[in-house]
Amino acid sequence: MKPNTVMLDCIHEATYVKKVKWKSWSSERAVGTGTYSTSDCGDKRCSKPKTWTVTLVLSDPVMTPEGPAFSNAVTY
Repeated sequence: MKPNTVMLDCIHEATYVKKVKWKSWSSERAVGTGTYSTSDCGDKRCSKPKTWTVTLVLSDPVMTPEGPAFSNAVTY
């Protein structure tokens, strides 16, 4: 399943890439572009999330009880 949103901060749910358009997807790696959004402003939450366009690379697949999942996410 190719998600259109990838959460990058599972604890605070403050940082994610949304509206991802996948350029490639395999069992080893996925590459797409989307909108990076964060409301983490250091020691406080931002009143308005900061956003910009990024390339997202998912890699290092692992097996989970729910099936395979990528364990590494890099944005640039």
